[in-house]
Amino acid sequence: MTEEELADIKTIEKRFDEWVYGTGRYSGQGPMEMRKEALDAYIKEGLEDYETLEIKRHEDGSITGVPLFASRSPYIKMGKQFGSEVSTEIFLPLVFDYKLNQNMESFEKLMTLFDYYHDQGWAEGSGLGTPDHETNRSSGYFVAVYLMREELKETGRFDREIGAMNWYTDFGKVYGEYKVDYTETTADEMRTHFLYRLLYAMAMEDTPEKVQAINAYREWVESALELNPNFAGTIKPDYTGFHHRGIYVSAYAPHGYHMAVINYLLHDTVFELDQTAQENLKGALEAVDVMTKDYNLPQSLTGRFPKQTGIVSEILPAYAYMALSGDPVTGDEIDKDMAGIFMRLWNPDSSALKKRFNKCRAGISYIDTIGGLELVFDLLDQELPAGEEPQGFFTMPYGGMVIHRRDDWMVNQKGWSQYVWDYESGGTKKENVYGRYCSYGALQIMSESTPAENGITVQDGWDWNRVPGATTKYLPFDLLSSEVNDYAHRSFSDQTFLGGVSSRGQNGMFSMQLHDTQYDPSFYANKSSFFFDDEIICLGSGIQNADKDHETETTLFQSGLNGDTAMPFYLNSTEPITEYPYEKTFTQGETVWMMDPYGNGYYIPKAEGIHIIRNTQTSKDELDKDETQGEYTTAWIGHGKAPENAGYEYVIKVQTTPEKMEQYDGKTYEVLQKDDNAHIIKHIPSNTTAYAVFKTDQPIEQGILASADTPVMVMIKEDGADKIV
Repeated sequence: MTEEELADIKTIEKRFDEWVYGTGRYSGQGPMEMRKEALDAYIKEGLEDYETLEIKRHEDGSITGVPLFASRSPYIKMGKQFGSEVSTEIFLPLVFDYKLNQNMESFEKLMTLFDYYHDQGWAEGSGLGTPDHETNRSSGYFVAVYLMREELKETGRFDREIGAMNWYTDFGKVYGEYKVDYTETTADEMRTHFLYRLLYAMAMEDTPEKVQAINAYREWVESALELNPNFAGTIKPDYTGFHHRGIYVSAYAPHGYHMAVINYLLHDTVFELDQTAQENLKGALEAVDVMTKDYNLPQSLTGRFPKQTGIVSEILPAYAYMALSGDPVTGDEIDKDMAGIFMRLWNPDSSALKKRFNKCRAGISYIDTIGGLELVFDLLDQELPAGEEPQGFFTMPYGGMVIHRRDDWMVNQKGWSQYVWDYESGGTKKENVYGRYCSYGALQIMSESTPAENGITVQDGWDWNRVPGATTKYLPFDLLSSEVNDYAHRSFSDQTFLGGVSSRGQNGMFSMQLHDTQYDPSFYANKSSFFFDDEIICLGSGIQNADKDHETETTLFQSGLNGDTAMPFYLNSTEPITEYPYEKTFTQGETVWMMDPYGNGYYIPKAEGIHIIRNTQTSKDELDKDETQGEYTTAWIGHGKAPENAGYEYVIKVQTTPEKMEQYDGKTYEVLQKDDNAHIIKHIPSNTTAYAVFKTDQPIEQGILASADTPVMVMIKEDGADKIV
């Protein structure tokens, strides 16, 4: 061990201690006071929870108490869980009460708890009956071992606890080679073991073996942060994050990115992560920023947690940690890209951030620390400018989706295929059991005018059948539920045509061939959307299924009114409609325009089958839950029962006005082809022809593209008389 290595280890130790305990340098700030109050409450509750264990030492040296079991043990109802009831709730409160409040009684309780944990089976080499997912709830224990390492040494307990830490963190994995000694790294490991394993190595004695362990750990983290094109639960080449073989934005992967604190702890030391790892982590955080609007994300990206949309407020400190770690390319002391995103999103008066300020407890990860918030204020003290919202058109093929952004709004569209699964329901956990349609071409608009409670999160009365943009069969709850197919979820279809194309990074297209291979194999549809600034041209063809009992529909919008039934929408007039309830059906092929209550316009050149309804909807969030009600304005295109070759054509004008919609005549585009062979449109103002070529056995005969030997998406912009892009 060199002097430089030893000095850098001391630097890392100091950074971690300050990240946990803080220094008090911003004690007068409101958010810091809220976090301190949360810490005090955590300590108080932890002390109370300790008493419920009923631990007693006996004269013969034995120790008894409420039995502890692994979280997935069949005997769990006979006692308490090691992880979620002891590790996360009791260990750290005792550490804080001893370290911060100098309470020696808590020190004695903490040593007793370590002994009781060991007595109940938490030991090196023990499987606890089943170790399945056990360390996902053990952050409190691992952090406590590290913080109490000197006291554990003084009392003769250190070797026992560091052995258990080595065993349960599976530290030996860091010495292995990817695909040789282990299969993959997962998002769960990123959000937990990234920190646990570093603490294990840092707790070792200052020997050459410690340096070897830290370096092996660093190389493992760098490997885990490599762009992985496979199904592994890490970062993909488009910088989306995977979990359970699919894109996950509501949890898991973004929580793993919060481990940017590791990058901060190691930066500017001999153990710092290499440039590629830092750039990949930065790219993943930038991708989250692209995919989210302020603190919210599209419903189609919420995984099995449709109400859990505020991911950015949870991981916001990660942007500060990356900023303070420096720019991995330029070497600047502050990464201004990360700082710009952080400054734009920093809103301490928002309820979302206040919710985070009021947290200071261990969970799956231990992230809401006193010192972490101090680092946030360190960045704020730099008084750097806020960055602009992302602008342009973004394709994310590993998520089967596209993002279109202008000004202060964004649009997301999502599909599924042979390579991208449809949705996650949580199986027998009965989570998101009605969410099957979130990848059936779901198209969601998120803007400043869209209330966060309406359509971004699933609110009371949400109709799971009518996901905006999706082509679906309207089913009763008992048939819509994943329960009808043994909780089938994470399903792949037999169609490979899915994705998007970006034209010069500004405009773009999305297209998919839908086949419901899981619930109704007779259900097919071709869906395409073409995005030009604030104009989205939506086409559908080949919509068919054999279901003669249920209607097939394509939803235009489903807008929650948040209890305000006077919230207006517009229909073929600049005079608002506030009538409630209200219902309108178009049976003829006339031209219709309308505006949803959030300020988005819809132009339908042939409105036959259009339904509009404003009423109180009754719905359910999950199985075995009470029904909920909410007020909505909803519009959809009805394709009838058992359609044979149905289709649609409509245009969305994002964030417009009734006056502009009244003047819009659809002459900005021309549909050149819309059938089972191809969807082709010409956008006249941009002089762009966009193609979704599904089949290749016929000439295209539209525009410059003559033929294709492979199904393909193409956008051709004619730039003058002699140039195309």
